[in-house]
Amino acid sequence: MNSGKLNKLQTFLIATDKHRTWFVLFTIFILPSMYILVYLTDGTKNVYAHLTYIIIVFAGATLGFFGGLITGLAAGIMLGPFMPLDVANQIPQTFLNWSFRMLMFTFLGGLIGYITDTLRKSARIVLDLMCHNSETGLPNVNLLNNPDALSYDERNQMLITLLINNFDKIIDLMGLEVYYSLLRRIYEILRDGLPETALIVQCNNNKFWMATPLERPEEDIKKITAILKEGITIENVEYYIEFSLGYTFALNQNQSYRPGAFEKSDHAARYAQKNNLQYMLYRDDIKRGIFEAKLLADFTRALAGDELFLAYQPKVHLKTDKYDYLEALIRWDHPERGLLMPNDFIPLIEETQLIHELTEWVLRRVIEKIRELRKENYDVTISLNISVKNILDKNVVRRLAEIIDNNRDVVNNIEFEIMETILMETIDDTLETIEMYRNLGVAFAIDDFGKGYSSLLYLHRLPVECVKIDRGFTRNLTHDEASQKILQMVIRLCHALNYRVVIEGVEDETTAAIAKNLESDYAQGFYFARPIECGKILDWLKNKNRETSA
Repeated sequence: MNSGKLNKLQTFLIATDKHRTWFVLFTIFILPSMYILVYLTDGTKNVYAHLTYIIIVFAGATLGFFGGLITGLAAGIMLGPFMPLDVANQIPQTFLNWSFRMLMFTFLGGLIGYITDTLRKSARIVLDLMCHNSETGLPNVNLLNNPDALSYDERNQMLITLLINNFDKIIDLMGLEVYYSLLRRIYEILRDGLPETALIVQCNNNKFWMATPLERPEEDIKKITAILKEGITIENVEYYIEFSLGYTFALNQNQSYRPGAFEKSDHAARYAQKNNLQYMLYRDDIKRGIFEAKLLADFTRALAGDELFLAYQPKVHLKTDKYDYLEALIRWDHPERGLLMPNDFIPLIEETQLIHELTEWVLRRVIEKIRELRKENYDVTISLNISVKNILDKNVVRRLAEIIDNNRDVVNNIEFEIMETILMETIDDTLETIEMYRNLGVAFAIDDFGKGYSSLLYLHRLPVECVKIDRGFTRNLTHDEASQKILQMVIRLCHALNYRVVIEGVEDETTAAIAKNLESDYAQGFYFARPIECGKILDWLKNKNRETSA
């Protein structure tokens, strides 16, 4: 996530915390100055007393409820019984005059302060959601861009990547909840074993990043290895993890806690994983070997053959209970490695030109499926994920535009989904291309909104028709009223900007009911339907149609 965008939210919080003392001193200085100004301009009969409202609003906005309240009261007293109505003739103000003004000053300061405190509290909740993994509650990579949440160490750093190699087996055997508990326990073990100033964040389901003071690197790596080799007990069951460590050094501390700094340790960890090593120090030759040339060669073959296929996950319209939107999800039936999910190969493919061929492949099959469903009287819109590389490459843009232009009869049933973080990082470079696609009739949706930037300041700039709320917003909906209020605010804002809203990750009836009550347009998740194989989606829609009609 780009630190500049996350800092938009942090600035609102930091400005009133870090500089509070200066705001107090400024207010203490300016109030007597205002008293002198009003007195020298012949009292409250003239207009200058109204400038005090600016001071009161400033105090409420920077010092909160009590700061605004006290400032309003102090201003009311200064311009009240101690300030003549007419200084030249020494005519005092009436009691009603100055007491009413003092009441209004106090009320205004308290009101502005209360609004500010409420906004700051909501901002902290949103920031906390952004900086913690939605499933495990552990710190995530967004924490790297939140300086207030980090304990900095001025020494040089060793940057470490931990990969859990057998995470899929643990999930298959024990389920996600046990695996999430295992991740939390690993975090606790690392936290206890590393210095207090060490940084530990969970990057994804099988990766941690660590930054620890650079003192005895080889000894520290062996210590971490020894800790992780020990069995981890959860609910009286002992688990052993297979892992790989990659590490490198950051000699400029100011750069240590940025996501890009961990690229080398990531490469080293993948190299260790590929070569069955426990740990590996980054070398310049590792990056070239990390892309797994065999898998790339296999993918080229898969594109030409029948190993790739699409599954479709329905989205339900919460008001009508109709399933008129589907999301196309890629699957790879690898002859040796079995069924591969997108996370298993898409990140690798995106580093090559193969991502362009894959996007074109998916688009053509989505068009075929739209026509197939139309023949059965199902007017369904299908969304597909598009890489930012597809948008930035002019040749690819031209090829995809030609495909769309040659299929004008279905273009209004195609929707491109692009990740929020990717879009915001490249928005200035991609706006023109996105508008071109939209002019052809293709709709755009921003995917995983809230996972990366969640920047309401940038929401109005998004050239999209739909906003998909990330599952991180739905995690606490059933038992956290604050999360519901935040999500309701986001939904209302999206509707005010004429965006269609889809809530992802709906996995139970209670969450579905809350999503409907919050007036989300659509919902998507395992509660309604898991991804359905291409050949079975028509029968599934027919069955749902009969259920709705019954």
